[in-house]
Amino acid sequence: MKRMLMLLACFLVLSLTQSACQPASAGSVAMLSADYGDVQLPEELVTGGGNAQRREMLRQRDAHLSRMYSTGEYDQCATELQGYLKQDPKDSWSWYNLACVRTRQGKNDEAMTCLVKAVDNGFCNFQRVRTDQDLCVLADRPDYQKLLLREDELQHARAQRIQKALADKVGSDYRTTIDDQCRVVFASNLSADQLAPVQKRLHAQALAEWNELFDHPIQQYVTVVVLDPSQTNRIPAGGGGWYDDNQHTILTVQTGIILTHEFTHALHHADQLARGQTHPVWVKEGLATLFETSELREGRLCPIHNFRLRGIQRLVSQDRTIPLRNFFAMNQKGYMDEPGICYPEGRYVMMYLHEKGLLKKWYDAYTANFSRDTTGTLAMEQVCGKSIDKVDRDWRAWVRGLTYSGSLPGDRDTIGLRLMDNQLPAEPRGISHAINTTPTDAPPVRASVAAFK
Repeated sequence: MKRMLMLLACFLVLSLTQSACQPASAGSVAMLSADYGDVQLPEELVTGGGNAQRREMLRQRDAHLSRMYSTGEYDQCATELQGYLKQDPKDSWSWYNLACVRTRQGKNDEAMTCLVKAVDNGFCNFQRVRTDQDLCVLADRPDYQKLLLREDELQHARAQRIQKALADKVGSDYRTTIDDQCRVVFASNLSADQLAPVQKRLHAQALAEWNELFDHPIQQYVTVVVLDPSQTNRIPAGGGGWYDDNQHTILTVQTGIILTHEFTHALHHADQLARGQTHPVWVKEGLATLFETSELREGRLCPIHNFRLRGIQRLVSQDRTIPLRNFFAMNQKGYMDEPGICYPEGRYVMMYLHEKGLLKKWYDAYTANFSRDTTGTLAMEQVCGKSIDKVDRDWRAWVRGLTYSGSLPGDRDTIGLRLMDNQLPAEPRGISHAINTTPTDAPPVRASVAAFK
């Protein structure tokens, strides 16, 4: 049984790489009023701060449930969950977890009832429902199949609840809108004229990245909150923007490079969830930095050089880059401890692949061979046709030969994605979202804190 937190606005963390439902880390959220049921907002947005005591309480509760579940104490798990539901009958994750426990107890009818209650109270992680091994025994039931047919309706309804919650919590001067095609909820105090081009750019970015790289679109709505610059203190790590993959939420005070960077995190995260994979930090940050300054030309997303070029050329000239075989194996902490090296190196490894027409081939090879090599080294050797050490030498030589003139994008007024032809890409194949619908890591920690370094 996996106990995860409910998300800021429409989303739940998937942990598809685990076969059992184990409670996930609690994270840091602030409950909204019961009127919104499952919808929660991060404390950074609601209060400007965290609640360490509440986080620790939830962590201990989740660890307790996890221990009982892992040792087969299903009756005790059920009792604990029923106690939580007595306190909060709208707790959709407790209903979901109780459904998992009931299947373990062989009580499939009760499990189905609990699953319906989870959905009725706002649970909309249908991708998890379809892949959770605890629920496989329900797959042939007509009532289970009927429930899955409600996905688009319920996803849209939850997005509307998110919209209302945001409108109530961030202030009346914030405009909130929904993009149902790309599944994004916006909140911003920008004027309608200012907000429209921002939404258009993000819409174009999503379609282009789905067409060119990611096979799986967003299933659960991503919430994008563009804060007033006076509210920078609400963004963790002191950065100008942040993507929380627990809550599928972007907080930013800037609508250019930073927002484009964080939105790629959201698009990549959706693809990882669909694949049941958790990619290493260099892949996450490499792709986000690659697309943070781009031009959309005839429907194709074309990364352009930015301020990170100066950094990577200086590092290469001083022989201070991290050997790629070591760079690909870095963990989150190591990467964030060396932002001045890792961010430019990650971007220009991805730029190297893109310029040689190998980015999609590499990503496909990487995701196909993920169970054999999570670092990306094997895929790099396959698509480049040489050892990783030879790739490293060729990459460094390529970096040395890059040229630019004049200023490079990188200040806070720069548009992250420039629409060169003023047209949106065609809708990519494989997207199953209902358009204009009517009432469709990763480890559960705040991993992609992509402060703009």
